Order: sequence, then structure tokens, then C-alpha cells
Amino acid sequence: MTWIDDQLRADLQNGFIDGSLPAGALGPEILTNRQGNTIFNEIKNELRTCTNFKMAVAFITPAVLVPIKSIMMDLAQKGVGGELLTGTYLQFNSPQVFAELMKIPNLKVRLTGEVGFHQKGYWFDHQDYETLIIGSANLTMDALLKNAEWCLKVSSKHQGAVIQQFAAEFGNQWQAAVQLNAAWLTAYQKGWQAPVLSSASQTSQSDLITPNAMQKAACKRIEALRQAGEKRALVISATGTGKTYLAAFAVQSAKPSRVLVVAHREQLLLKARASFQKIIGGQDQDYGFFTSQQTPGTARYVFATVQTLARHLDQIGPADFDYVIIDEVHHAGAASYQKIINWLQPRFLLGLTATPDRTDDFNVYALFNYQLAYEIRLQEALSERMLCPFQFVGVSDYVWQGQTVSEKTPLKHLIQPERVDWIIKVADYYGHDGDVLHGLIFCSRTKEAQELAALLTQKGYPAQALTGQDSAAKREQAVARLQAGELVYLITVDVFNEGIDIPCVNQVIMLRDTQSAIVFLQQLGRGLRKAPGKHFLTVIDFIGNYQHNYLIPQALTDDHSHQRSRALQTLHAEPTLGVSTISFTRLAYERILASVEKAQLTGMSLLKNEFSQLKQRLGRTPLMADFQRAGILDESIFAEKFKTYPHFLQKMGATVNLNPQTEPVLQFLTEELANGKRQHELILLAMLTKQSTITVAGYQAQLHQNGCWVDDATLASVKRVLTLEYYLTKGKIGSRIRYGNQPLIITTGQQIQLHPQIQNYLRDAEFRLFWNDAIETGRLQAKKYDQKQPLTLNQRYTRMDAVKLLNNAQYMVPNGIGGYYFMGETGILFVTYHHSNTRAAIDFDNQFRSRTQLSFYSKTNRTLNSRDAEKLLNPNASLHLFVKNSDEQDQSQFVYLGLCQVMPGSAHEFLQKGTNKPIFGVELLLKHPVDQALYLAWQNEGAAHQFHQENS
Repeated sequence: MTWIDDQLRADLQNGFIDGSLPAGALGPEILTNRQGNTIFNEIKNELRTCTNFKMAVAFITPAVLVPIKSIMMDLAQKGVGGELLTGTYLQFNSPQVFAELMKIPNLKVRLTGEVGFHQKGYWFDHQDYETLIIGSANLTMDALLKNAEWCLKVSSKHQGAVIQQFAAEFGNQWQAAVQLNAAWLTAYQKGWQAPVLSSASQTSQSDLITPNAMQKAACKRIEALRQAGEKRALVISATGTGKTYLAAFAVQSAKPSRVLVVAHREQLLLKARASFQKIIGGQDQDYGFFTSQQTPGTARYVFATVQTLARHLDQIGPADFDYVIIDEVHHAGAASYQKIINWLQPRFLLGLTATPDRTDDFNVYALFNYQLAYEIRLQEALSERMLCPFQFVGVSDYVWQGQTVSEKTPLKHLIQPERVDWIIKVADYYGHDGDVLHGLIFCSRTKEAQELAALLTQKGYPAQALTGQDSAAKREQAVARLQAGELVYLITVDVFNEGIDIPCVNQVIMLRDTQSAIVFLQQLGRGLRKAPGKHFLTVIDFIGNYQHNYLIPQALTDDHSHQRSRALQTLHAEPTLGVSTISFTRLAYERILASVEKAQLTGMSLLKNEFSQLKQRLGRTPLMADFQRAGILDESIFAEKFKTYPHFLQKMGATVNLNPQTEPVLQFLTEELANGKRQHELILLAMLTKQSTITVAGYQAQLHQNGCWVDDATLASVKRVLTLEYYLTKGKIGSRIRYGNQPLIITTGQQIQLHPQIQNYLRDAEFRLFWNDAIETGRLQAKKYDQKQPLTLNQRYTRMDAVKLLNNAQYMVPNGIGGYYFMGETGILFVTYHHSNTRAAIDFDNQFRSRTQLSFYSKTNRTLNSRDAEKLLNPNASLHLFVKNSDEQDQSQFVYLGLCQVMPGSAHEFLQKGTNKPIFGVELLLKHPVDQALYLAWQNEGAAHQFHQENS
């Protein structure tokens, strides 16, 4: 009898006999695409960790093969492969699907001729056991990520009957099937006719254009500003989200007498005119162009380039147009734009841009009186299907004589034939949507672009380099050739970062260091425009040993928090954005991980840049709460790095005139309360700021009104915190001295009031500003937490947070808490999942057996007869579980996983290796399954460590 036998027996009893019995990682489970879980993640995880696999699926789409290929490339390095059985049922599978499958060297594919083949089964061999996933999900993005699907996941040993049945059925069909090869594909291609699919399966625009939910909201806000008397408004809309359509809808709503649309390229104006007429309607004579050879006459809707308009302003009157729209308005700092804007006097000026935050000194927000009507971000646009979905893959750049490409790589190595061959090989492996490749390549140097274009052309991939020195006519000619299929690739450094519309682009290749998240998104956006028949965009990022690799996960998720944990979560979990996916091959993952761990995410230059951009957006010095509203710089950065927000402002060059005696009070608010993890204290301080004295009953009523839990223990804890009784009398951490020995409140019977000294401080306007700002910041942060209970699932807490929020009577320093701490029958358990300390990793092998079971170990020199064991094994104990990935990545922050209990009979004692001291372990059963993305991220990190060790 092996451990796997015991595990499977317990799991099957839990799954099929009694759900209250303990279960491990191998229990039967219904997989769905609900509540943040996806079948896609489960299949990816099984695929990554298997030693062999078999799949039998009726339908496959090319998009899903891109992330699958990323995993297959890593499996090939380990000598792992598999078999795929599919067919031609309803001719759903396109010839392109079969062509892409043939590119995967470690995948054998056979085609069944069985009529009505409609199976969906996935089998994975893990040596000790095998896992089978069978249900309704085909190998398509919609099925694996968003459709309402059911799949049953079961595990068994090889000799299990269900596995034997699957093996026999699959084996019989496999033997009867024919091998996929070039001859079969040629014959299939000749007779294949594409099935008629629903409009949702393609990204083309329908003939009837109606505003989506986000465009409706934007138009409503624009019109509200106009009706309120505002003269200008700015709309920020991600590249490809239809800014022109949005402007047309806004005009349709406003019904102005005459409209002027200004852009910087004639090609954009031609498309804008067509879009306006399609939405607004009217006769052709209602629409006119203002060029050097053509005047618009009496046309109601006039379209003009910046260049032409600036030269011929004398031909129009300042009030000729009552509604003016300027596209790409972030360029408005240029003299030509300024000349136009200063001349025109419309009733309303609407500015459109995808990139308002510039590296120059021009403030586009100020130009529009800080009236930001609406902002459509990349993730929101993808969720609303305003953009073409993308499949992003981070791969390793070419390794030359043991050296990977970096910022310092000489040009001769960047353009050597071997690197070009590698680029071609990888680009062909991951492929593209459709029959014709329309690719954009972004590289680091102009000479590199020119040489790559020549080399690619020589190797049968017609390419052209474009530089900033090329004329607009030459660029348009090159784009036309790409669209016509005469060119396969256009190669540039930054010519196409913005202001170019090439909807046919179906592959974007990045061959440079990501030095700017803004530029990264601009270049990604070049391929996100929808086009008839275009289903997805393939994005291949060749990742070298670049210093700024850490920006990649930030840019992909548009994350401005500057929290290392969020960047690592993206890297480990590979999140999906709608039906867009993010994948990294293992070597690319290792390089980004190293960059994230080294990066100074809260370095002063980065913080000053965020501060400057937000200040420009607001038109004033931002407060801490402004950062929280904008989703920029998490509050913890101000607390940990600067202690108080005024100190941060001083580092940013702002003048702050505060009484030094008040600084410890603001430090207390920032460090202890502004994180919003419990807003009880914040609500009380907000009440007392408005009225000097309140009653306990009035305070409780306000807590109930704000949806907060209320009990005597919590009320007592709030009092101890705000009177500083909770804190230590000495020491650097958690002491009252740190906060100036200054209580914030005093209580008398059933009355509560601010301490007189605090009341005195609040008479100073500047202190009052920062006091209120800290409280408001905390209230904003509190929206992330469930205030109906002390702790919120999947949120992050320090050891000290947990002790305080569970109403401990006294502050505890981290060393006094360690791996667990008990307050009566309430236990708090802290687990570091991956130890950098080899000894700790050996002695404390904390492992998730499943999403509901974790192995947990005691402190050193503890037996089952110890006081620790007595507390932990107490059947009446309430055990709260907190887990973090590693000390290096999460510092002091643990994720709260909820209540758990000790599995009966699981306690065991053994001797610690090296010291021979006793230690005991138990199995913990979690009340709530660990979040799927979090669980797989932690498991993926473990696989990364193993991969690194195997390849170092």
C-alpha cells in the first residue's frame, strides 16, 4: 500500500460517499468557468506537470494552440510529449488548425473518420497516478475560458477501471485513425468549406454600428459636461477601441450646427468621414474636406489635417464651428496644434487620445481644464470585446555562445543569420490567425531594423524597414503593400507606436527591451484593431537579459500599484483578460522573475514620474486619496517608505509646513489605519472630526449603517488602538513612543471624544487636510475588504494585522508570533510556502495536497504532548490560515485563506533533520478552497524552482 493508495481512497470517499470526510488533491471535481476559475487553467496545470498525455476533442481553434504551444515547448525540453485525437466533424476544424498542430514536434496527431465524433476528453499521466478530465469543453478559447461548461475531473491509479476504460476506448479509436500529414492536409484543404459561425466568433464590425456599454457611458458623461456649461472635455480611450465612433456618437447626441474634426494624417480623416456618415447619416454634400486644394464650402461635418488647417486658418472664422474634435490630442503641445486651438472658439472642444501621459512637459489635462470625461482602459476594452483578443507569448531571445541578447549586445550579433533563423523558427511555430501573415516587428535600433528586413527578405519573408526619416507617402505605400500581402513584415523602432491604423495585422513581434509600459501598450495596440475575419492577434516577445523585463507583467495588466506581489502574481498565474491569454516559456519566465526581484519598483524616479503624471491630470498637488482613486501607488508604499504622506510630498519637492509634533499622529494614521483593513477606527475618527463628542450608541449605529460587524470584543479593540493602550510602552516597533505617546481619543462612560491635543492640532488647516486625507484613503482602501467580518478571503495581511484584527489585547512583534500564535481558542497559522533557506525547506515541507488540504508543521522542539500541540489539536479551536509564497517575494504579507481544521488522526511526530529535535505535523482541511489562480501560481512557482535547479 503506497501513499497514493491512501490518498485516492480518502479522495474517493469524500467525492462519492461523504463530502464531510477529508480530501486531498486528487478528489473528483466539477470544473467550470465560474467564480474566477477556468477549465483552461486546470488543463494548463495538468499539462505542465504531466509525463505523458492524451486528448480526444472534436473542435479546436487556432487561438488556443498559441498558449498550448508555449507549454509544449517547455515539455519538449523534458522529453515529454502526447497524443491528440480529433476529426473533421461539421468541418469545424479549419485547415489552419491542422497546419498549426503539425508544427508541434512532441505532439502526435491522428484523425478519426468516425461519424459524429464529438468527444471532449483529456488524460494526463503523473507516474504515480493519472488524471482524466471529461465533459463538454472543446479545445477552444470560449469553451475553456468563458462558456458555461461542465467537466468532471477524476484521478486514478493506472489499474483503475475508469482509466482502463478510457485507455481502451482511446486506443481503439487511435488505431483506427489516420496520421495527420501534409498529404492528408492538402486533400482536406481542397474540399473544406468554412462552417457558418455566429457573429460573436469573429471580430468584424457589423453593418449596423451601435454604441457599446462603455461608449454609452462616455457619451452620457460628455453630454453632461457640455450641458453643465463646460467648454472642453478629454476622453482617454485605449488604442483600437473606436475613438472615432465614440466622437460620432457624441456629436449625434449633441446635434451641433457645424462640426470640425482634426487629425494629423489624411488617411485617418478619410476613415473618420466614413465612420461619421455611417453613424450620423446624411447626404454626401453634408461632409467635406479642408485641404490645400479643397474647401469644405457649407458642409456640416468638416475634416481637416493639422498641417493644412494651421496654414489656412485665415480661411475660416473662429466661430464657424460650434463643435470641434481633435484626435491624438496629446500632440497639442506642438506649435501647429496650439495655433489652431488658440484661433478656434467653438462652444465645445472634445479631445481624444490613447496616451495622455507624456514624457515632455506638455499637460494635455490642463488644456481641457482637467475635465476628464471618460477613460477606457485596455482590460476593460478587452472584456467588452471592443478589441481583437490577443495571445501573448514571452519566449527566450537568441542565445549566442552562451550569451543572451541584452541592451549591450553589439549590432553584429543582433543581425547574425543564426538569430534571424531563430526569430523565423519561433514566429512560424506560434503562427498567426488567417491564411496570410501581416506582421509588425519592433526592434531596438534603426540599423537593426534595416538589416533584419534585408535578411528576412533573403530568407523568403519579404520585409521592409521604416524609420522616422521616411516620408508619410513611403510609410503609406509600405502599409498598403503589407495589407495586400506583398510584404510579410514591416520592421521599425518606434514609427508605428501611434497614429497608424493597420487592422489586418495578425502578428506582432517585439525584439527590444521594454523600457516603457506606455510604449509597450502602444506597440501591442497596433494589432488589436478588429477586422473582418480576424479572430485573434499573436504577440511574441523575445525576452533577453534586459534590465526592464519587470515592466512586462505590469504593462500587460496595466498595473500602476508598484507592488512587487502584483507583478509576481501576473508572472506566476499568467492571467487571462477576457479570452486573451498571457504565457511565458520557462526560460523567459526565469528572466522576468529575476528582473522583478531585482527591480526597485518604488525607486524615487518611478515615484516622481507617477506623482508628476497625476499632478498633471488633476491640475493640483495630489493627495494620498487621489492615488487610491486612480489605482496608482498603493497606500502601503507611503506607509512603508515614507511613514507619512507629507514626507512623501517633501521628497517630491513640494513645500509642507507642519508642526513637527503632529507628524507622529499622521504616521499612526498612515501606518496603522489608512490601509483600510478595518474601518471601524476610521469611521469613529471621521465622526469625531465633525463633532467633538459622540455616544457609543451613535457610533454603533454608524458602524451598522456602513455594513460593519459589531461586537464587544471589536469595540474594545478599537478603543485600545485609538488610545494607544494596545501598543507597547517601549521599543522601535509597535510602541507608543513611535506615535508620540499621543492618544487620539478619550472615553468617559458612554461618551467618546477626540483627545484635546488632537482637537488643538486640527485647528491647523494643513494638519486637518492631511488628517482627513488619511481617513479618506483608509475608507477607499476599505472597499477591498469585507467589513462584515474581521478578515477577508484572499486579501493580504501581516502577522501584526491578523493579531490586531482578531482583537488581541496587546501588540505583538513578528518574532513573538512566528509560525502560529494562539489567543485562547483562536489560533493564527502562518505558512511560508517556498523557503529560500534550504534547511527550512527540508524541515518544514509545507505542501498543498489540494486546494482544500495543507500539510502544516510545528515549531522546533515540540512534541505531541507539548502545549502547542494541545492548542492546535483542540477540537474547539478556531484556526485562521495565512499563506505567502516566499519571504523574498511577499516580504511580510500573507494571503488569508480562511478557517481550517486539523484532519483527525493526521498528527504525527518526528525528529528534525540535523538537530534531532522533535517536531510534529498535521494535515489542515480548509473551509474554502484556495483561489484557483493563487493556487496554480504557487504551484507554478514550485515548478520554476525545480526547473531552475535541473537546468543550473
